[in-house]
Amino acid sequence: MESKNSLKLLTVFTSALFTSSVMAEAAFKPVTLESLNLPDRTCNIRDYGAEATGIWYDTKAFQAAIDDCAAKGGGTVRVPAGFYLSEPLFLKDNINFHLEKGAILQAAAEKPAYTPSDATKKWAGTEKLWPNAENWLAFLNIAESKNIAVTGEGIIDGQGSALLEAFRANARKTGSKGPTNRPRMVFIKNSSNILIENLTLQNSPSFHIVFFNTENITINNTKIFAPEWWENTDAIDPMHSRYVTITGNTISCGDDHVAIKSVFNDDNTHDFYIARNTFLEGRGLSIGSESSGGIRNILAEDNTFENAMYGIRIKSPRGKGGLVSNVVYKNTEMTNVETPIVLAGYYKGGPVTEAGRVDALQKGSLPVDLC
Repeated sequence: MESKNSLKLLTVFTSALFTSSVMAEAAFKPVTLESLNLPDRTCNIRDYGAEATGIWYDTKAFQAAIDDCAAKGGGTVRVPAGFYLSEPLFLKDNINFHLEKGAILQAAAEKPAYTPSDATKKWAGTEKLWPNAENWLAFLNIAESKNIAVTGEGIIDGQGSALLEAFRANARKTGSKGPTNRPRMVFIKNSSNILIENLTLQNSPSFHIVFFNTENITINNTKIFAPEWWENTDAIDPMHSRYVTITGNTISCGDDHVAIKSVFNDDNTHDFYIARNTFLEGRGLSIGSESSGGIRNILAEDNTFENAMYGIRIKSPRGKGGLVSNVVYKNTEMTNVETPIVLAGYYKGGPVTEAGRVDALQKGSLPVDLC
């Protein structure tokens, strides 16, 4: 099954079997800096007191630059080369948060930094910042906003190992992975016209880019990296979102490369164009696991998989499946992919201990998908 030609034939067969019609190339246009039409204004974080020591937090300087630039009508918040350390930040309308080459923005590694205050709960519009998970801030937060870009050749590093250790300690204690209750790197909700481009995002303690009820979002030419053994470090997780473009990215992570989800009965997850991406280590271009609200109109073409655990996946747990329709995969190449195609209607996490696996096998209850 390692032949590229045979895998191409399989993807054509899959698209024919699971689509109601062949979707033409995405009719919507990707978001670009030009289409955002942001004001020609620059707010340099150094002018707001950022010191780039890599020891002291520059949070106040970053947020002051964002707030001032937004208050003046928008523009570019410029992050020059340097090593910065920050607690969570909140992006606002009409802002291009731009990390220049040589800029490294490292996220706080202390758990208390991500605990919301009354002010941040008000910003989020709800006490639950992330559906079905613990009440954490992300590192970069966007809510009820529009016309926002995060760009540049810089690096955002989530310092995830420290926050992952508590998760692993719980797994060792209980024998179960438990919930993914760790901060996300980028969280976007109820927003529109969003661009993430040219950056490197790495080492998130949990999912890297998560967006909920977001319309017109493009993630282009971005590198997303986490070690393959870092649990639940999905690269891109769209939920209840539409008109989504994911193009030209390079992704290597510890879980799904992309996981498209829909958990409410709103039929509001649709129109995705996923093309020319390189998917390295990771667990696939996935639909699900939650799809109860329906997912439709997805065109994935010219994507490459190398050394991944999974390639194409459509998955749902019992009771959380929904109609998945009009999905097309074209010109997909896979090399050294353990399982090229997975279609699972019984998606369920398995035991993390050897004894637990043996017990489940003896009972005949081991799930099809153990991840």
